[in-house]
Amino acid sequence: MTSRTWCSSFGSCDSSNATWHIPTTTNESGITILGADFPVSANEGCRDPSSTVPGMIRICVDWGRKRGHFIFGNDGRGKRCFVKTKDDETNWDGGWCGGDNGVRCWVSEWKEAKCSW
Repeated sequence: MTSRTWCSSFGSCDSSNATWHIPTTTNESGITILGADFPVSANEGCRDPSSTVPGMIRICVDWGRKRGHFIFGNDGRGKRCFVKTKDDETNWDGGWCGGDNGVRCWVSEWKEAKCSW
């Protein structure tokens, strides 16, 4: 998952502009399944993203612990986890971030990891 976060000078942050990436894979029959990107909110807490990510019934993000988990209802694997692996301050909005307006922006990368929580 890639998330884009902006924080105002008043301390409030918004990470609702995230992208859930499903990579291209090849199944056991040799059929290639094309990957895709889906919009999802990466704000703190849990939600049902099924309206934007096909098959995903729950995603939870814990920014303080740099981790989260998700569940696809049809894959039989139960809870799967991810951790934040990269956090870069950026000017992704074409000028709105940074400068004298007090807004700071980040792009964060999250990768699947073994669940230990």
